[in-house]
Amino acid sequence: MKRLLLIGLLMAVLLTAGCAGKNENAQPGASQTAIQAPLLGGTGFSMADPAPANYTVTFTENVNDSGQGIVAYSGRLTLEEILRGTAAYNKIKQSYPFNLINIQPDREFMLVRFRYELADTSIPGASRLVNRGSFAIYRDGRLDADDNTYIIGATPDFYGKVQKDGIVDGWFAFTVPRNASWPLVVYGKDSAGSGIWFKTG
Repeated sequence: MKRLLLIGLLMAVLLTAGCAGKNENAQPGASQTAIQAPLLGGTGFSMADPAPANYTVTFTENVNDSGQGIVAYSGRLTLEEILRGTAAYNKIKQSYPFNLINIQPDREFMLVRFRYELADTSIPGASRLVNRGSFAIYRDGRLDADDNTYIIGATPDFYGKVQKDGIVDGWFAFTVPRNASWPLVVYGKDSAGSGIWFKTG
């Protein structure tokens, strides 16, 4: 009887551990991030109320990266600048004159510049790897895989590993159809729809 009880407990532990594994519904690049929205919501915390350019969203995110375990990071995120079409093309060309990719004639470049400020961490000395992997582009209310394809952007690149009081400020690029409406950019979106939303137009 005791042996059966021990086997049952062991199976329950194994099943519980399995349920805590990989989230198959998570968005690319955002699976390790869980944004904690304020109880009353606010600008930037829903697709219906995206933050405009130059509006700083203050947030907390729980992240498991760099082998540090789950760390709560308090930060501020601002969409500083948006370039599209010829302006975006020229900016990329200034940064990488010999490495400009060819795109389909019905699409155009779009550049966004973000500023990520790390205000505090729940574990002293913890560092946050920040890059475009936690961002996704939404157009007409849905994720567009073509829009989200990684392409080289402009310098400085939005990339860096920062600790408390550190800042990452830089560009990343994507392409959109020439006749498309201005898309939304979301940071840290998970399968439940949480994230920080910004409008580009």
